[in-house]
Amino acid sequence: MFAQEPPRLDNTYEADSLLRGYLARALPAEVLREIEPELQELGALAGGPLYRLQLEDRTSEPVHIPWSAWVNASTRSD
Repeated sequence: MFAQEPPRLDNTYEADSLLRGYLARALPAEVLREIEPELQELGALAGGPLYRLQLEDRTSEPVHIPWSAWVNASTRSD
């Protein structure tokens, strides 16, 4: 059986060079300076505690239940 370790995330804001480059081009410098500390904080939260919490709670993920055009649950072929 193939098993793969989940990715290890760091600060997702710092790791996203495309987003940071876009914000540097799209926002006035003073606005970016003002909001960047919060973006850093959110990136650390998303790549740290929140990511670990979702890994621990994988059994509560949403389940897709397909429906037909007549609002009946489609038959599954499991």
